Amino acid sequence: MYFWRWALWKLFENPVAESTGPGIVSFITASSYLRGPGFVGMRQKMREAFDELWIIDLEGDNLGARKTENVFNIQTPVAIAIGVRYCEAKPSTPAKVHYTRVTGTRDEKYAALDKIQKFNDLNWQDCSDGWQQPLLPKQEGNYSVWPLLTDLFPWQHSGVQFKRTWPIGETPEVLQKRWIALLEKQGDERRNAFRETRDRKADRQYPDLLQPKRRLLAISQITSDTPSLPTVRYAFRSFDRQWAIQDSRLGDYLRPVFWLIQSNRQVYMTSLLTGVLGVGPAASMSAFIPDLHHFRGSFGGKDVIPLWRDAASTQPNLPVGLLVALGKTFGRVVTAEDFFAYAYAVLASPAYVDKFSDKLTVPPPRLPVTKDNKLFNEAVAIGRRLIWLHTYGERFAPDGETQVPTGKAECVAEIKKGYPEEFSYNFESQLLRVGDGEFTHVSPAVWDFSVSGLAVLTCPHS
Repeated sequence: MYFWRWALWKLFENPVAESTGPGIVSFITASSYLRGPGFVGMRQKMREAFDELWIIDLEGDNLGARKTENVFNIQTPVAIAIGVRYCEAKPSTPAKVHYTRVTGTRDEKYAALDKIQKFNDLNWQDCSDGWQQPLLPKQEGNYSVWPLLTDLFPWQHSGVQFKRTWPIGETPEVLQKRWIALLEKQGDERRNAFRETRDRKADRQYPDLLQPKRRLLAISQITSDTPSLPTVRYAFRSFDRQWAIQDSRLGDYLRPVFWLIQSNRQVYMTSLLTGVLGVGPAASMSAFIPDLHHFRGSFGGKDVIPLWRDAASTQPNLPVGLLVALGKTFGRVVTAEDFFAYAYAVLASPAYVDKFSDKLTVPPPRLPVTKDNKLFNEAVAIGRRLIWLHTYGERFAPDGETQVPTGKAECVAEIKKGYPEEFSYNFESQLLRVGDGEFTHVSPAVWDFSVSGLAVLTCPHS
């Protein structure tokens, strides 16, 4: 971003040199500015500066959900951009933007680039002409006019980030042992075991999550017999419920607002709202406060969508008038839970990502809202059942059902030799081996299931 801004100033805006153009700027840089919501100003500045702009997308993302080989030894995708102003006058309309993508292995990308002699050697697609629109091909069809998920659920927030792993564990007993082990240490040993960061120090006091006006005694000052604050269920990863100590001293970014709106009716939908979705469902669900990385590929974006804005569950996270408009369309009362379930029925289906894979390269996802009463009701029913199943029966329980049905998988040999480091699966026998443990009747569908490219059954808990 800095190089681009300096080059635009140098060539077109420098008052000392009376720079106005014409001119050409070309860089190969990280490509997040092509689509990222934090780069709308940069895209506008580029469209203001040039008459024409060519983008050669070389991909190369090794951090996100859709991994591709990079032309450099780096983790982030890159693109070549060539911008041209043909005369001195500043363009009065947005630059005409052309886009192409070079795919394959690193060697294949190098070979393809070596063959380019002129612009016509590449197949270009025209991009959107809005000042701040992504520098990506125009989207066609109904998808482009559907409402953005972020417009339908106006409040999004980043998930919790402890910045240390020990306050999160598989059971409350594990966490209590860790707490006791921490308090057995004194002075620098306790500070080292605590794992201090820039935002959390053992010698400082921090406000209670549930009573913000009350400050908690510093970790370094509490006695060895001080009990921990409550351990609560925690949505660590998709379908991976763990426990966490509900203590603001132990986490850098615990998102206090979540703890204040949590209730037995609250439910959270997570997705990738600023990143590119990978294979699998476009959203995940939890009855408990989610981790920053609850949904695969979330690296700090505001990817958590609560259903309610308050603990009393009286303020839905929806645009004013939406439920009234839907009620008039369907001739009945539509609740916030109905619409949340409808959205989840659409987004939780891997078919959604499969069908709109190319269009989903421009975040956030879009949601079709049907006017067909029967179709809407069918989707609501599916979504409610999915939320019930995916929250382990904690939310949206169907009438007459009190327990989530169990599957056929069964543990036939316990894991006895410490923490397992290897696993394997046999498709024919449907046998899953984890260390020295064995599980039968694990269906191939379960084995293959992934959330944005992350295999849920075998993902490392780190």
